[in-house]
Amino acid sequence: MAGVKPSGALDEQEFERLYEETAPAIKAFILHHCSDHDSADDLCQATFVRFIEIQRKKPKSVRKPRAYLYRIASSVIADHGRRIQRDRRFAARLKGSRVHLDPERHADRIAVRDALQALSDRERKLLWLIYAEGFRHREISRIMRIGAASVRVLAFRARRKLLRRLNGVTRVRHGGSR
Repeated sequence: MAGVKPSGALDEQEFERLYEETAPAIKAFILHHCSDHDSADDLCQATFVRFIEIQRKKPKSVRKPRAYLYRIASSVIADHGRRIQRDRRFAARLKGSRVHLDPERHADRIAVRDALQALSDRERKLLWLIYAEGFRHREISRIMRIGAASVRVLAFRARRKLLRRLNGVTRVRHGGSR
């Protein structure tokens, strides 16, 4: 049945238009999380391949393609991160030593990187979707599969945590009081 598309599925022209409009932003989102251009290209491609597969299997399941692509990209990034961690642990066992990365040259960049690394993956993705991609809380709730009210609270906490790290303030808890 070549040429016949399932109801709700994107045709070739619609997909090409979606790809042209979203691929650079999706790649930037991925690159922000993996910081390797070659991997970002591969992960971006994997995101769109998964999108096409889902479109073929369940064409009506994708109501907002752009947000759905970010959800897929988040999963692809997580899979990639787990794969890298496994590879590093394996390599460390083979070498008998830990893998060390060279530090960045600029102090500000190091401070921001360290502050961002202090955040959880979830917090980093949340802040990226808000500030770099400009998504609204309702859209982020669909992408990350959390409630819209939770997005607001988690974003507040992530911003506060990031600012504290950047300002060198560490919070010490005493007993049960805040």
